[in-house]
Amino acid sequence: AAGYRHSSKNTERETWRVDVKYGEKVFKLYAHRLVWLLKEGEIDPDLEIDHANGNPLDNGVENLRLDTKSRNMQNRKRCSRNRSGVKGVYWDEFHEKHVAQLRCGGVKICLGHHDTIEEAQKVVVEARRKHHGEFGRDG
Repeated sequence: AAGYRHSSKNTERETWRVDVKYGEKVFKLYAHRLVWLLKEGEIDPDLEIDHANGNPLDNGVENLRLDTKSRNMQNRKRCSRNRSGVKGVYWDEFHEKHVAQLRCGGVKICLGHHDTIEEAQKVVVEARRKHHGEFGRDG
């Protein structure tokens, strides 16, 4: 391991950073980008590096993959503001039902209103496997 652990002020997310001095300037670089550059030689500017296991501190070559921002977002953990406890499910007070939904390719897909949170969870997990494939994360 090289560098230091860095905590983002906005997201509370920790990553590894490496400071590189070039002339009089110091560049603060993400360690996963350096690992990718050492492995592949370049990073397509239209793509992002995703941590397959969702751990931004794990910069092993086998854990890094290059894909679009949309696909990378599919691998996110459940939002800390989620009150249902299930990723992709929220309570609709007007209909008094649990709503299941997900995003795919920038489009929100509503998966219906359900009487129980278990039903909504089952539907959203199945849809995530279908639409997100290996990038899908349930928790």
